[in-house]
This record gives sequence, C-alpha cells and structure tokens, in this order.
Amino acid sequence: KNLTVVTWLTTGMFSTSSHRKQWLFSKEKLETLREGVHMSAVEKIKRIYTEHSNENVPTLSLADTKCLEEYAVKELIKFGSGLKQPLPERVVFTAIMYLKRYFLYHSVLDYPPRLLVLLCVFVACKTEEAVKFDLNFLVGPHGMDKSDIVWIKKKEVYLMTALKFNLVVHSPLRALKGFFLDIEIRKDLVTPFNSKKVQPIATSNLFKWVSSDTILMYPPSQVALAVFFHTCKAMKLNTEEYLKFLAGADEANLEALMKNIQEIESLASSRSNKSDTKDIFRQLKPYWELVEKSENSQIPTFTDDELDSESEMGSAKKKTRRM
Repeated sequence: KNLTVVTWLTTGMFSTSSHRKQWLFSKEKLETLREGVHMSAVEKIKRIYTEHSNENVPTLSLADTKCLEEYAVKELIKFGSGLKQPLPERVVFTAIMYLKRYFLYHSVLDYPPRLLVLLCVFVACKTEEAVKFDLNFLVGPHGMDKSDIVWIKKKEVYLMTALKFNLVVHSPLRALKGFFLDIEIRKDLVTPFNSKKVQPIATSNLFKWVSSDTILMYPPSQVALAVFFHTCKAMKLNTEEYLKFLAGADEANLEALMKNIQEIESLASSRSNKSDTKDIFRQLKPYWELVEKSENSQIPTFTDDELDSESEMGSAKKKTRRM
C-alpha cells in the first residue's frame, strides 16, 4: 500500500494515542452513553423540582439535549471566528472536541452552554499554546460579568478531570492539510486542481460536519479524506485516480475506501430535527434558578437577553447574541 503524506503524518502518532484508545466510539456505544447521561439529568431535574418547587417539571427529550449540544458547538465556532483577532482553527477544533467529549459523560443541562463553550476555549488555548486567552476582555460588551470569569477559572480543573486529562487532540485539520500537500506533488491525479480554491472550502465543510458524530466515530485521517472527497465532488473535480492511488490500485481496498467515505458523508449530513433552542432555554431558566438555590452554588443563570436572542438554527434573522 502506498505510503502517502497523510499516512506518514497521522498513522504512527494516532495509533498509540489516548484519542484512539478512549475517544472513538461505535454508534451503539454513543447512544448508550447519551441515554445514561440524559436519564441522570432528567432524574436530577425531577429531584430539584420535587424538593424546591410546585411548578411543572420541564419535559426535555434526548433530542432536545442533542439539539442544545449542536447549538453549543455552533456557538463555539461563531465565537472563535467572530473575535477581533480570530482564534486559530486548531484551537477552535480542540475546543470543539473538548465540548463533545464532555457531553458524552456529563449533561448539557449541567451548566449554561455559553459558559461551557468559553471554558473549553480557555483550556484549548493553553493546550495548543496558541494564544493567551484573556477572559477579562469578555466583561461588558461581550455579555459576561466578573462572576462568570471567576466561574470559568475555577472550573478549569473540573473540565480537565471530565476529559480524563486526555488533552491532546488529533485533528482532521492536520490530515486535511496533509492531503493538499500530497496533491501538490500529484496534481496529475486530480485535474483540474487549485489548492487555493479548494482548501478553504474543504476546511469550511469540515467545521460544518463537527456537529455530527463523525469526529467521535472515525479517525481524523478518515474524516479528512471524506471531507476532501466531498468537497472535490461538489466542485466537479475528478478524484477517481487519486483514490485508486490511495487504495494501492487494489479493487477491494478501493471499494472499502469508498464505502467508508460514503458512511462518513451520510453521518455528517445528519442533524437534530428540533430547532427551537429558544424554547428549550425558556424551559430551563427556572431550573437553573432552582439549582442555584438548592445547591447554594454560584452557577450563573440565563438572562432575559440571552433567552430572547434568536436561535441560529431556528431563524434566518441575524441578531447580536451574547454567548
């Protein structure tokens, strides 16, 4: 089998990583984990309401919580690209992986998503040694107050513990760049090809896929190949010869490669059917208040401004929204 640039970049390091050993799952395993987390969260909600309120207990389905998780990922991407000095792509992706891993063992209902997003970004900036992320600049115009900043700093070790201290993330971004490096010396296998046009679109497509379970079920190099193929196909670029090259001119390998790509493409296109995150937030507002009261905690609650902001998934209107 041909040893491509991508294989050289990813196979050896990834094969012995905690990413491969502890953070890749089957579809069935993901469903089991999420059902268990959701059941525990629902029981906690019932207990809180039984002990501290006569109001009706909010009914939240597993689909509702999945919708909130997708919302949080999209908000993280929006936040990272919306800063005056946008965060490096690798930092954003690492933060996304932290967030998705966290949600496998902890409920999205534990804390407001906006705080979990910032907590993951805060830790990812340190892990990637990319930028010094000063939380204080979020106070005021970015909708945060000093108590939020204190909360995030205090929860740093909590997040690392939730991630089992597996902070190194193998990103498909690196593998995707590897494919483009490989193509530069094999341009005759994909014609016509212009990396400057294709690579930004492929990277954008990759970030569109991260709300799905692709990055929790497949190695980064496979996700990168799928998004590369998907992008080239959409741009009407013929990748048949390049895929044959990757398969080592073996028909069985080529068939398995194509099947894998199609499975990832299909998974990436799947999304939560529920889109009204604003309604879910409204149901949760009294719950956060009860949690704060029952546990005497300093968990910040959702504000009316946050609840009134339009959901990016549920509306085409563009409004400024606090995280």
